Amino acid sequence: IGAYSATKMNINLTPNPQKLEYGSVIMHNLGVVGILAAGIVTLGIGTLGIIFINGSSLGITLGAFHDKHYFSDIVMALIPHGILEIPAFIIAGAGDLYVVSSIILLIMKKKEKAKSNFKRGLILNCIAVILVILAGIVEASMPVAKIS
Repeated sequence: IGAYSATKMNINLTPNPQKLEYGSVIMHNLGVVGILAAGIVTLGIGTLGIIFINGSSLGITLGAFHDKHYFSDIVMALIPHGILEIPAFIIAGAGDLYVVSSIILLIMKKKEKAKSNFKRGLILNCIAVILVILAGIVEASMPVAKIS
């Protein structure tokens, strides 16, 4: 959807490589995991919305560079941290949905299944936190394309 939208929006972008700080990248990534977790309040709708927006914005960026001569440079800049970061956000979202299901199961008086799903959700979110920290280290270790 994002890549298709970019071709219709006639976006003019140029890459501008810059160095990022470890702390700010890691805090940003942890903030995204936190925002995903806040989606629990909306019974997962917010979580799914954030994942959709994140994927769409990535698609729009890639779509905007699709016909440009530096498309491969952008893809190569995104791959190293995207290998960890994108799955981490998906794993965090899945963990949050397990927590949502545990709330629903508690309402349905299925306490044991709720407890099991809650534990799964916590484990998945712990894995996601580790992955976004590693992704932040990788991302800050190499120049990335700042889109201007």
